Amino acid sequence: MKKLLLLSALLIFACSDDDSSDTNNNNSNQTFLERFEGVVWEDNELSEIRYTRINNDTTNFFTRYGDNFTGVVVYECSDWQYEVAESGVDITVTTNIENNFSYNYVYPEGDGGDTFIIARENGNVLVSENFYYSNYANQELHIIRYDTITKSSFEIPCN
Repeated sequence: MKKLLLLSALLIFACSDDDSSDTNNNNSNQTFLERFEGVVWEDNELSEIRYTRINNDTTNFFTRYGDNFTGVVVYECSDWQYEVAESGVDITVTTNIENNFSYNYVYPEGDGGDTFIIARENGNVLVSENFYYSNYANQELHIIRYDTITKSSFEIPCN
């Protein structure tokens, strides 16, 4: 379950991009986390809507608001830092530039993954690609997941 929790928490981000439609040059010197700090994203792929806010903090880069991924719909706030501490996962940010963000994560048991995120459509859409490995060190691929989320006007009621 913790793997699904973190995998779902990692739900957002993907690939590299040469998307010429994103011409917002005012943000060209900012990192991804700087550019999207405070922006809330909506994921309504599942039966319930989940929201994710980006924080400009490489140890706590997401705040989530939505169900608790146990199948019971209870809306609550969850900081990335808390989810990481609960599972004992080791996180390393590998890319944090303009429209691209990526990180890898490894659980104490040795499974883990790589998540790649790209902002598209002038920063209104985030696309993610997550490679999950049953044995991260040997890159034994288990799951590939793709997600697309959109910018939202919802304000997460979390600090």
